[in-house]
Amino acid sequence: MLRLYKPIKDDDIFKLHKTLETLVCDVWCKADDKSFEEKLSDDLKSIIAYNCKVGVSFKSEIERIYNIFKGIDEPQKTKIIEAFKQAEQIKQLCDKSTKPLFLSDLHETVANDIKPLFKWCYEDLLEKQKVAGDKLKYYKKLIKQNKFKYCPCCGLIDFESDDDDNEVREAYDHYLPKSEFPFASVSFKNLVPLCYKCNSDRKKAKNPIENDRIAYYPFIDNPDSHSMEINSTFDLDLDENKDLILNNLEIILGGDKLKSDTWNWLFDIEDQYSRKIRRNAQSFLRDLKERYRNKLKLDSQAKFNDFLIEELVLYENDIYYDWRFLKIAIIKHLLTLKNYIAVYEK
Repeated sequence: MLRLYKPIKDDDIFKLHKTLETLVCDVWCKADDKSFEEKLSDDLKSIIAYNCKVGVSFKSEIERIYNIFKGIDEPQKTKIIEAFKQAEQIKQLCDKSTKPLFLSDLHETVANDIKPLFKWCYEDLLEKQKVAGDKLKYYKKLIKQNKFKYCPCCGLIDFESDDDDNEVREAYDHYLPKSEFPFASVSFKNLVPLCYKCNSDRKKAKNPIENDRIAYYPFIDNPDSHSMEINSTFDLDLDENKDLILNNLEIILGGDKLKSDTWNWLFDIEDQYSRKIRRNAQSFLRDLKERYRNKLKLDSQAKFNDFLIEELVLYENDIYYDWRFLKIAIIKHLLTLKNYIAVYEK
């Protein structure tokens, strides 16, 4: 990840996940001959009247699954409880300090019955009046705290603002896909606002921890401790106007090698950055040349190398504005191309 979120510690948006935890761990996994209604928490009782599909109430689905759980043995129930607890341990799953329980490891009722129900909980129940939490308000709170103007994953796409009059937000990505981790469907430790290119176009339902991968966890208490350096290499040719043409571009991602590999695999980051640079490199390089020529009008002894270093310092003051982190990568490599620098200093 280019940048990480500082998490919101307390918000009503987290309450539904806690309510569902009591449903799984204290109702279904303790199913016996007693009525399921005796085991329901007050929070559950307040929302069970909503319909999860036409003619089927949340209450009736809870009861139906409760009756299935009566026939599930204790080891399987214990595994289901453990899997639910992992929905609060996304960071540990990402860095492999906790061994994940996948859907295929659990009793079939999780895939057949709980998974579609919890999908409804995220897509519909969370929007209901009696359910605590608001996706838009939480989004604005998160963006305001982190002051993100661009997608923190790629840094290329403008983000919806936290303005009071803005009723639009970025979509939440289920970082661990709800298709594999249904118990994390409404866990906002697993729900990350990302731009449409990273979320819908690139990641889709990819699982960051499949095949024993490790991954960046998108939330961190001290975001300033996370820095991601992007470098590039390329060849340059000159056209008849001495405009630089960029060839053989390669993007080099910094950070933790294995985590950055996963970041790249999830979101096609190197491809996104390559496309951004290729689309804009010539105009950017032409702009550098023109500004250097303007500088020469004020100082005929100005060196192109010194000018590039000044530009580098300027961009590093606000590296996330207007894809400057990629412009920095271009300038750093330009500084190594002494033959081309010499062209402008003749």
